[in-house]
Amino acid sequence: MARKRGFFAELEHQRKQRELAERRFQAEQKRLADQAIREQQRTAQVAKRAEAQAIREQRAQHIEDQQTLALELTATVAARLAELDTILTGTKLSVFSFNQLRQTYKQTPFDPGGLSVAPPPPRWTITRHHRPLGWHGCSARQP
Repeated sequence: MARKRGFFAELEHQRKQRELAERRFQAEQKRLADQAIREQQRTAQVAKRAEAQAIREQRAQHIEDQQTLALELTATVAARLAELDTILTGTKLSVFSFNQLRQTYKQTPFDPGGLSVAPPPPRWTITRHHRPLGWHGCSARQP
């Protein structure tokens, strides 16, 4: 059989029940907030790992592309060398040296043209109407 409480005891009991319910509510809210934070951190970590994986794949693809390009260029150079070898070995030229190909420089005499005669010297004369120039080529003021 349930025990009856007095009025004030009932009020105190209800207050304790409200406090207990409030503490439970706060604990549940904290648990949900912590769970949301952990989920957000997991999501960020997954995104970071995915980004790192994408960067690794891009680097690997770039290296593969560069290796393919290097092989193509090597093949092109090898083909060109083979072509040059066939040109050099296919001709029936006699063996020659670089000294045979060398040309000597022959200096021609200098021709001054019309500069061999000096022009007449300038005539520096001051006329009676000469005014001295001031700054920037302007006439100086006369008092």
